[in-house]
Amino acid sequence: MRRIRALVREKLAQGRLPKESCQSVNAEPGIGSLCTVCDLPIPRSEVQVSCTLRVGAVRVFHRACFEEWRSKIRGSA
Repeated sequence: MRRIRALVREKLAQGRLPKESCQSVNAEPGIGSLCTVCDLPIPRSEVQVSCTLRVGAVRVFHRACFEEWRSKIRGSA
């Protein structure tokens, strides 16, 4: 979890993660997409969280990565 927390902080600071909340969120089995936070594939055995941003862009996350990112952006708002 510390690794995920550090990655979220680093990527937010570098502008590589959005600082805005999702317009919509969808959870489904992974399809092998790369996680926006940790850059690892999200296998079918894990939940993939899809976040649609206001600009229409979609970001995908492992559930733990999503929760850490969402917690950080809510805490900094």
